[in-house]
Amino acid sequence: MAITHVVAGRMLRECADDVTRAGPGDVLAISQPHLPYSGRVHHADLRAVTVPLALVQEAAGRPAGQKARPLRFTRFTPVSGAMADQWKRTVDYVEASVLALPAGGAPLVVDAAARLLAATVLAAFPTDARPEPVLADTRDATPQTVRRAVAFIESDPGAEIGLADAAAAAGVTPRALQ
Repeated sequence: MAITHVVAGRMLRECADDVTRAGPGDVLAISQPHLPYSGRVHHADLRAVTVPLALVQEAAGRPAGQKARPLRFTRFTPVSGAMADQWKRTVDYVEASVLALPAGGAPLVVDAAARLLAATVLAAFPTDARPEPVLADTRDATPQTVRRAVAFIESDPGAEIGLADAAAAAGVTPRALQ
């Protein structure tokens, strides 16, 4: 999943029937997952970040290996100017703090930063990933559920564990564990 911040210049991006023109300060998702796109850049300085689609889907409660419809963006631009600014601040933080670490020195920190970027994509861009809670989610949201999830996480502190993994181990949906 590629997200671009236009620092200077202009760009035009086309994906399916959507055409987005972007200028300085604009943030946009480049394409729908799994769909081709084309773009034209005009004397632009771009700050592009690619977040693994699997992490974005996992943050959306759609873990790898689980049958689910593909994640779709309902719009290629952030839900608000404030969320566009949040994306920029998150990228600044990851660049200044995480990428400055010695190579290979903190894999858990790098994994957490990648998950932060994935969660920020979901918060900033409208998608079809926000399911409404169902009765089972509210019924399963118990202290015992949290204890099972915590026990799973603590069983292998060095593992890269996301929300979907912990929910599966606790026997509930990601929404219930949230």
